[in-house]
Amino acid sequence: MDTVLVGRNRELAEIERLLAAALAGRGATVLVTGEAGIGKSTVLAEALSRARERGVPTAVGRAMSDDDAPVLWPWSHLVAELRSAAVAADLIDPTEVLPAPAESAAALAFRRRDTVARALVTAARRDGLVLGLEDLHWADAETLRMFTHLAAVAPEGRLLLVGTSRDAMSGDTDQANLLPLSGLAVPDIAQWLRADSDVNPARAAELRHYTGGNALFLREVIRLLDHVERLERPIADIGVPDRIQRLVRHRLGDLSPHCRTVVGAAAVLGDDLDVAVLGSVVSDVVADLGLALEEALFAELIANDRPFLIKYEGQLYWPAFVSYSETTFGGDFETAADYRDPYLQKLIADKGGWIIWPPIRYSYATHNLDLPTPAPSPPTWMLTEAQCKAVVEKKGVKSCRDLEYNWLGTDDQGRDVVARLIYGFRISVLFGLTLTILSSIIGILAGGVQGYFGGWIDLLFQRFIEIWSSIPYLYLLLILSSVLVPGFFVLLGILLLFSWVSLVGLVRAEFLRGRNFEYIQAARALGVSNGVIMFRHLLPNAMVATMTFLPFIVSSSVMTLTALDFLGFGLPPGSPSLGELLSQGKANVQAPWLGFTGFFAVAIMLSLLIFIGEAVRDAFDPRKTFR
Repeated sequence: MDTVLVGRNRELAEIERLLAAALAGRGATVLVTGEAGIGKSTVLAEALSRARERGVPTAVGRAMSDDDAPVLWPWSHLVAELRSAAVAADLIDPTEVLPAPAESAAALAFRRRDTVARALVTAARRDGLVLGLEDLHWADAETLRMFTHLAAVAPEGRLLLVGTSRDAMSGDTDQANLLPLSGLAVPDIAQWLRADSDVNPARAAELRHYTGGNALFLREVIRLLDHVERLERPIADIGVPDRIQRLVRHRLGDLSPHCRTVVGAAAVLGDDLDVAVLGSVVSDVVADLGLALEEALFAELIANDRPFLIKYEGQLYWPAFVSYSETTFGGDFETAADYRDPYLQKLIADKGGWIIWPPIRYSYATHNLDLPTPAPSPPTWMLTEAQCKAVVEKKGVKSCRDLEYNWLGTDDQGRDVVARLIYGFRISVLFGLTLTILSSIIGILAGGVQGYFGGWIDLLFQRFIEIWSSIPYLYLLLILSSVLVPGFFVLLGILLLFSWVSLVGLVRAEFLRGRNFEYIQAARALGVSNGVIMFRHLLPNAMVATMTFLPFIVSSSVMTLTALDFLGFGLPPGSPSLGELLSQGKANVQAPWLGFTGFFAVAIMLSLLIFIGEAVRDAFDPRKTFR
């Protein structure tokens, strides 16, 4: 049984549009992404077939998972295919470009990329040219650089470059049009069953639930079901297909022994596992428990892919606060329930149950698998009915307005921008306040000791602070972030090493001024201890000046985290972050909602923090009179 090409009309239409533009002289690059078995190779093969039907020459190169594969192997294979087809008989293999006298390795690599890229653009001038690069997630670094280089010069000619990868490539891929593939929807699976199977199309929802719409998994499960004696059997009773077992074993074999241990323990514990429990099971250190759990400041009550409340068979359930397995609601698996799954929603509705959702039905990591347009997708209220037509028909609703809204659109991975904005705001505020409180405590203690005791203590401490402050902490932070595993507490600790200095001078000056006051001298004469004098008598007078600077320290802390995330040295990949949102806005200028959302969120947040800080300062000022 071959994979039936269904559910990919939107992606193929986008490739056809880019092909037409390329033939008109406006070349383009497409990067098709998605998990293993989702159908990337099928989409590429169909795109190449349609190009050949239009008389456009094609060639394809494939990266290999073999560590012994030569550098630039996909490009060498592609060039050889073009030569044999007489499309570009004089095209030079990139490995045949020889170094010039005294030429550096970096200069040779660039000249090699540019020579091949310009030659391919030239070869495409007559009839056009479509090139396919498969499995770029396995490609060597130089192959990826060649891909990005050709993507940059492709708009100069009649060239369409189509790559496939399991993940969006790191690096400069601004020129590439991303086409993320998601699992096939229930109507698509039903169409597949009607076209090439004896399995009842009514079982499409069940198949979608068990396979996630993955084309490879679907093909193997349908192959097992497609026998007379198994046509009506539940999927859970037929076992895991042999090919899927081999695929899983192969994928696990690429992992380190430690990683396989962690994955195995996580599989036993279930999808919705506790990081601390997983760490204790595998005797591992939880590097970033605070960010992993993220259960504070009520963001889950505003944006969440788990409902507030479910009524099922007369019982009330609270998924937003308690984790339930799928079997709780009549499903087959002991893993955590996926409440967005239409199959599970149908099970609840069939028992007369109901679901109450948060205002936004997405968490920061939830991928919208039914986008009307390729990610990043515009806000739903900006879409036309023509853009929504395919998804509207797939979901069985009347119009665009009946779809789940992405109020501020999605990012380049199909995640809701509003949800990521809410969670990113929470992380930024928590980080800023935590860093400010800790650095203020250390800075006030250090400044108070210097100012109160003076003498050699003050002198030595000042020299130390001068040396410590001269260290370029931003460069040191970038170096440490590239060595250590990035995380909330790692960044907090690194920044805390330098941020405490900002208040020392101010507090020191207040204590130097106050220690000679008459009431301080009287307290000393009465035998009051130094600690009581410092914290009960001097510190309150120093707090007003200290509170004046706190709003700026909070803002600086938030902006530092935002800048690090923007540069890629901040929180772990996938974490909700305002800096990461701004970075996506820079990389996707065709999606202005990303950049504008990040900019206004940061600007408004910093302004509010300043206003709140000024109000707190006024509240602590004993000389402030309110009327």
